[in-house]
Amino acid sequence: IGKKIYNTFSGKIIDGIYKGVKIFPKEHWSNDLGSKILGLYEKQVQDTVKNLCFKNKITTLVNFGAAEGYHLTGLIKNKIINKGFGIEINKATINTLKKNIKLNKINNKIKIISQPTLNFINIYLNKKELAKTLFLIDIEGDEYNLINSENIKLIKKSFLLIEMHPFANVSKIKKKKFQNI
Repeated sequence: IGKKIYNTFSGKIIDGIYKGVKIFPKEHWSNDLGSKILGLYEKQVQDTVKNLCFKNKITTLVNFGAAEGYHLTGLIKNKIINKGFGIEINKATINTLKKNIKLNKINNKIKIISQPTLNFINIYLNKKELAKTLFLIDIEGDEYNLINSENIKLIKKSFLLIEMHPFANVSKIKKKKFQNI
C-alpha cells in the first residue's frame, strides 16, 4: 500500500508541515512510506517540532537517529529551520538520507555525521547558535548513554525532544540516573 501511495503522489509529501518535500522510497528502519507521503508519520513529533521552532525561533536541528531524514529534510526544505545535522550510524540509511537531501536540493544546509556523540558541537555551533538549536533524539535506547551529566552541560541552553525507549535493554540503574540528570 505504501508503494502505491508513493507512486500516486510521485514521491512528494502531500500534507502537513513537510508538504511538497520529496522522499526516496527506500526505508531502512520502518515501513512507513505511505504515512510519510500522506504527512501523517510521527504527527505528534511534527506538531511538537513545529510549535517549538516557531515559538522559540529555532534555526538549527541536530537530529540524532536521523534515519532517512524525514524530519530533517522536511524542516529545512520548507524553511522552518536554516540548517541541520543528521546523526546516523547505518551506512545504507545514510545513503538514503543523502539521496533525500539531494532530491530536495538542500545539500549545503545539512551535515551528516556518522558518530553518535556530541563532539562535533564545538566545531560547528557556537553558544549563541546552541540557544536556537533543537536536538531531536530518537536512537532506540541509546539516549540513555548520550544524555549524561557531562553532555547536558554542553546543550543545556538548547531545546531537547527525546523519544524515550523504556522497552530498550537498559538497566534500571541507568534509567534512574538518566531521570535525575
